[in-house]
Amino acid sequence: MIIQVEVSVYPLETDALRETIDTFINRVSQHGLNVNKGAMSTILSGDDSVMFTALNAAFVQIANDNKVVMVLKISNACPSCDAASPETNTHHSTK
Repeated sequence: MIIQVEVSVYPLETDALRETIDTFINRVSQHGLNVNKGAMSTILSGDDSVMFTALNAAFVQIANDNKVVMVLKISNACPSCDAASPETNTHHSTK
């Protein structure tokens, strides 16, 4: 099933905010999801099993070195969920 996730990551007790967030996004991107970075959150879309694997891997990577809060909104009903597929989305990240 194709889902869309809005994710925000908040590193705590560190001055390396940008580096931690970039590490998270780069790790998620390695899984071939569609990634649309914004100023306050990142929108991801793709297969649900790939999504949860990617989110887990990215969270574990940044949480090993930092205290973090990760906020997710998950939907299978967003308009882009119907249209999103790795074959058709122009913002598709490749491995």
